[in-house]
Amino acid sequence: MEQKKIAHILCHTEQDTGPKIEIFPSEQWQTAGGKKGFYRVRIDRLWHCEDGEKYSFLSPEQIGELMVNHLNLETAKPEPKPAFRARQHISVKGPNGWTRGMIGSDPILGPDKRWRVWVRGYGFSKFYLCDTQEDKL
Repeated sequence: MEQKKIAHILCHTEQDTGPKIEIFPSEQWQTAGGKKGFYRVRIDRLWHCEDGEKYSFLSPEQIGELMVNHLNLETAKPEPKPAFRARQHISVKGPNGWTRGMIGSDPILGPDKRWRVWVRGYGFSKFYLCDTQEDKL
């Protein structure tokens, strides 16, 4: 079933043609936790997901922050590719606290210009952001 969007925004600046941001009401994903007043966002045909979530539902304020970030060309540039590699063993914060895991992919650049790696461990499998914030790599 094709989801119905309620808006799309083309982010153009003097230097560049920016991304196309599409906004969908989250009620279309009730089985995944979508609820009234929140939205799912697609950027250049890729679903925006935060912190390894399969579905991210944003408030109107969060959508505003996302748009501002995409218009700021200085912050939209990706960091250099991190040195993580597939099959590397690391410690991550899993569902039951810190645990050992294995990286299942080379770093992947997300639509938000942040690097992620897929990590497998005992009882979990998810994407982690490659930065230094807590609960991340």
